Amino acid sequence: MHMKNTIKLIIFLLFCDFTLLSAEKLPTVDYKSIAAEITKGCSKKNDQARAIYRYLIQNIAYDTDYKIRDADECWKQKKGVCQAFADLFIKLCEPLNIKCILVTGFAKTYDHIPGTPFERHAYVLVEGDKPNRYFFVDATWGSGTVNNGTFACSMMICHGSIPHPYGWHSHIFPMKKNIKC
Repeated sequence: MHMKNTIKLIIFLLFCDFTLLSAEKLPTVDYKSIAAEITKGCSKKNDQARAIYRYLIQNIAYDTDYKIRDADECWKQKKGVCQAFADLFIKLCEPLNIKCILVTGFAKTYDHIPGTPFERHAYVLVEGDKPNRYFFVDATWGSGTVNNGTFACSMMICHGSIPHPYGWHSHIFPMKKNIKC
């Protein structure tokens, strides 16, 4: 009898769907609702992108422990590294049909010493109101600076992110250079 129950249990386990066990890993952030709230009253893509940028630089801090790298965790913890800032910006733009391109590359920081490697960095190119024309958004640097391992909020609204006229800046170097700005 014991063997019969064991066989039934094995057969049962073979046909179980264990994907439900990892349901807690599914994203629980409703980016569509958040984006709608942040951009309320904005009808143009440029204005929506600027509203998201301003929200991020005012509400998200840089993670000086360098651990938070994805949008969901960045939203929950209200901090992240450049990859998390960029991913969060993109996730908030997606429900608004704002086309974004994640750019990874290097950045020359203010305390860069000539001859030493540049810092790795991530930021976003955003297609604004004009089709196929992109502008640069860097909410990480817009939110503040890190000095001696401490984050200092500065909220640089005109820190070269979302500039006018739109264009590249001499302190960032994308890995791919085939994008029109």
